[in-house]
Amino acid sequence: RFLYSRIQLKCFRIVKYYQELIIDKVVIKEGKNYSLNMEWVKMLEKFSQGVLEEYSSQKDHTNPELEVAYGHSTKQNPSKAGEEAAEEALEKIRFHQNDLQLALVFAGSCYEQDFSALLQGTKRVLGNTLLLGISTFGEIADNRFNESVTLILFAAKKENFQVETSYVEIKDYDNYDKYSSKLIKNVNLKNSNFAFIFFPGPSQENGMTNIAPSFISSFSKYLPANLPLIGGVAADDGKLIKTYQFFNGSIYNKAVILAAVKTNIKFAIAAEHGYSHFNPEKQYKFKLEQNTIKEISIQEKNKVLPFDSATKVYAKEVGVSAEVLKEVMPYFAGPKGNFKQWIKLTAFANKLKPHILNYPFDIDGNGLIFTGYYSENEPMIMMDTNGDNLIKSFKSVIIKAIEKLDDPQIIIAFPCAIYNVILTTFQNEIKALKSEELFSNIPIAGAYVNVEIGPYDGKNIDFCNGSIVCLVLGKNRT
Repeated sequence: RFLYSRIQLKCFRIVKYYQELIIDKVVIKEGKNYSLNMEWVKMLEKFSQGVLEEYSSQKDHTNPELEVAYGHSTKQNPSKAGEEAAEEALEKIRFHQNDLQLALVFAGSCYEQDFSALLQGTKRVLGNTLLLGISTFGEIADNRFNESVTLILFAAKKENFQVETSYVEIKDYDNYDKYSSKLIKNVNLKNSNFAFIFFPGPSQENGMTNIAPSFISSFSKYLPANLPLIGGVAADDGKLIKTYQFFNGSIYNKAVILAAVKTNIKFAIAAEHGYSHFNPEKQYKFKLEQNTIKEISIQEKNKVLPFDSATKVYAKEVGVSAEVLKEVMPYFAGPKGNFKQWIKLTAFANKLKPHILNYPFDIDGNGLIFTGYYSENEPMIMMDTNGDNLIKSFKSVIIKAIEKLDDPQIIIAFPCAIYNVILTTFQNEIKALKSEELFSNIPIAGAYVNVEIGPYDGKNIDFCNGSIVCLVLGKNRT
């Protein structure tokens, strides 16, 4: 009896279920036979296709074709710092851990006694991933840092993001054409979409030589017209003793590093200057002895003043006494405080190239030694800035870049060292940026550099200082 009741109840439920399917027009009854309603089948197919498309779009959103993440460490031990930065970056890579294409390493001079251990620390985590970088004037990892290491990791299938690298050691400063042709020998720039490039910085070790301007002038001849380059000149936290370049575990002091990127991922590059004319009506002419400006003449409107001692004229123009000027020079020999005083002084720039600044770094008698890029025949102007202008330019250049993308995933920035120095006592530009809703969810990483490399003045590559250049990368293909 119990079994009969259970079977009867089950049959009742089946009949009731079929009746509901008939009412809902899912099933058609023809005599004693039942069949699916083809109209309902077609509707189900259409619904399923919609679900599939929606799921696929969400899948694309959660599985980016390129992942870029940064790691950072302030550990004092170089090996542990490199390891920690690499581990943090790798932990953020969710979908492409087996497709690591490139790691950029930016490290403070606090690790200069054992940069090798720092790089080995990163390699223990990242294996044979291509590894490039430089020593810096400060590191960026959603904040401004000094004496730390920032590592930026790129992960994607090679069909979406492929990197070719090259380097060349500069043995002499007379034949940049030879070095330029050697640098591009192992990379296919014609098929690349953009490239990173890093240079050794001026230091006491190399006689304060900044090779970037002359090298770029020669190197530009080998570049496709539409290939933008971004990067910077190495630093050593303002000490100007020795700078370092990293290439796949090896460490150099006079190497140019290149990484050409072929990608179908959306990206944007922008650059902006943080300085403006001190007095547009004034121009300056120099009398030189080798690399020293001995005398300066001021030309204002139709009035030309006679040449006078360079230290006297410059000190008067920037509003300090010649004694104070001599007190803070040479800035690389004094404490860091002297450097901060020095860097706030106004700089010279070529009137035709105002994005290239010349800072004083030493005094020779009554003469001034600047950071280069000038001659007796060039009309020079004075440029200056303040904290507000630097904050404004930092924000402006990033807006220019991210406005070109609908899915920005990271901002890679190379500001001039001057941003680090001046804004240390003014405002934290990274925190100011991250406090705004537009930037709050976009990671920002990079390094403060001696000289910035980017697309300035309508060129796909030029050098600049007192500026910021940034690269913003999207998640998916164009």
